[in-house]
Amino acid sequence: MKTFVNSSLGIIDSGVGGLSVVKAVREVFPVRNVIYVADPANFPYGEKSKEELLILVSPIIEYLTRVERVQALVIACGTLSSVCFEDFCKRYPIPIFDIVRPAVREAAFATRKKRVGVLATRTTVRSKRFARLFESLDNSVTVYEEAWPDFIEEVERGAFDTPFWRKEIKTRLERFTSLDVDTLILGCTHFALIETFFKKLLGDDSELMLINPARACALELQKALDTEGVIESNPGKSEVRCLVRGDVGHFENLLRIFVSENSCKVRAFGS
Repeated sequence: MKTFVNSSLGIIDSGVGGLSVVKAVREVFPVRNVIYVADPANFPYGEKSKEELLILVSPIIEYLTRVERVQALVIACGTLSSVCFEDFCKRYPIPIFDIVRPAVREAAFATRKKRVGVLATRTTVRSKRFARLFESLDNSVTVYEEAWPDFIEEVERGAFDTPFWRKEIKTRLERFTSLDVDTLILGCTHFALIETFFKKLLGDDSELMLINPARACALELQKALDTEGVIESNPGKSEVRCLVRGDVGHFENLLRIFVSENSCKVRAFGS
C-alpha cells in the first residue's frame, strides 16, 4: 500500500553547488517539496576540518529534522559526504543520502580502463574517502584525485567562465587524459553544477566520461523512496525553498546565473 505524505526533502551544501542536486532531485521528484539550505557564510566547507564541519552543520540538520520534519536528507556536498556522513547517520533517525557513494558506484561500472579521476576539495582528497570506497567495491580501479579549491571559489562567485579559466581547466583536464583516465567524477557539487562547461572544454570527440554525483544521488534517492512506497499527497503544489545562512542578495544573484527558470523562494536561514 502506498503511504501519502506531505514531507519535504532536505538538501544542504555550503553554497550554490548543491543547486545541482536540487535540479536533479526535482527531475525525479517533480511534485515533491524541496528545502535547500545554503551556507555561504561558512563557505568553503572544503577547507575545514571534520570537527569544524560538525559544529557548523549540525544546527542546520537539527532545523530540517525537528522543525521542517523533512522525510529524507541529502548531503549535497562532497566534503560533508566524505568526512561527516557516518556521524550524521548515527545522530539523526531519518534516511540520509550522500553524493560520494552513488558516484563511486556509477564510475566503477562505467570505467573500461579501470582508471578513474576525481575532482574535489582538499578535505575530501585528504580523507581518501573515494579511494577507500573504490577499494571496497573494485580494488582493480586506480584512482587519481585532485583538489581544485581555487576553481571552486570562482564557481561560487559565478566568475568561472572566462578565457583564463577555460584555458587553465582544459590544461588540468589533459593531465587526466595523459594518465589514461577514462572516467572523471565531478566530486564537488560546484563542478556538477557546471557540467556543461566541462563538456564544452572536452569536446564532442572526448572519450573521457563525466560522472555527475548530483544525478547519481537523485537516482538512488528515487529508488529508496519508491521502495518505501511513499508518494506526495499534493501533486502540482510543490515548491523549492532556499534558506540562506549568509548574504541572501548575493545568493539571489547567483541563482540568476545558474538556474534558468528560478522558481525558488529565498529567505535568510533562521528568519
